[in-house]
Formats: sequence, C-alpha cells, structure tokens
Amino acid sequence: MEQVIEKWPGRTYELTIGATKEEGGSRSKKIKIGGSNTLPFLFFEGAIPNPPAIAMEVWDVEPTDWPDVLKSEYGDVLTDPAKWAKKVEEFGCDLICLRLKSADPDLKNSSADEITKTIKNVLSATTLPLIIVGCGNNEKDSSIIMSITDAAKGENCLLGVATKENYKT
Repeated sequence: MEQVIEKWPGRTYELTIGATKEEGGSRSKKIKIGGSNTLPFLFFEGAIPNPPAIAMEVWDVEPTDWPDVLKSEYGDVLTDPAKWAKKVEEFGCDLICLRLKSADPDLKNSSADEITKTIKNVLSATTLPLIIVGCGNNEKDSSIIMSITDAAKGENCLLGVATKENYKT
C-alpha cells in the first residue's frame, strides 16, 4: 500500500527567542522555533528544522484555584515569580512563559512600575529565554507594553498576545 503524503505550499516563520551575552542579552541559550512546512510530528511529510520547545508558565500572582496536589510540587515559590521561575528551571523546560495576571484591572491592577520590577526580578533569577504575556485585558496590556519592552530590552523575549486592538502599540 502506498503511503499518502500531503504537501504544504507554505512554511511557518522561524523565530529565535532569547539573546545570549554575545548578542547583548543575559540568557544562557537561544531557542529557535518554527520553520516547518508540515504539521507537527509529521516528519515524513516535510521539514521540521527545529524541535518542539517546552515552556513552563509562571504567574506573577499566586494561583488560588489550583489543586493542593499541584501546589505541593512547587512548595512556597508560588508567591514569588522570580523563585517560581528558578524552580521551573529545575524541571528541564526550554523557556519560561511569564504571565502578568496581576495587571488585570479585575485582579490586582498592578502598575507598570510593579510589572517592570517583576520582569527584572525574573530575568535576574533565571537565564532561560522568556515569553512574556500580558493579563488579557487589551486596554491594560496596551498601557503596560512599553514598560514590558523597556524592562526586557536586549533579551529578545517573545511578547504576547497581539490582537487587532493592541498590536500597533
């Protein structure tokens, strides 16, 4: 029986996250993602030049609705995003996804200065490349994006989430 192979006319963009000392950053490595011309794990159908990368999420607020069994794996680091980032590094992840939930106006409504401090603390605590995601409130994310970029300048972080309403800032 002949194997059916589907050809994809396009290719995903390749992206490098993280900047090492030689590039002006302080990350211990860079992670390349993307560049494929097939669906994930279908190696026989096309090229997948970069292996999948695993990111572990770190929040800047303690999760209150997590089950105790999950919280127990982290110990007392869930109240400090810098310690939390250092902890997930031990789990062997490739990147850290810092979620700025405290900026949400319906939660803590953290200021841009508080967010900047958090990002700098996390960058100091770990050398893994960072993905930095806002709180999900378009208005608030737009108001803190410049502080986020200033705090992470030179580190080549991936910033998210861009939407039609906020990407221009």
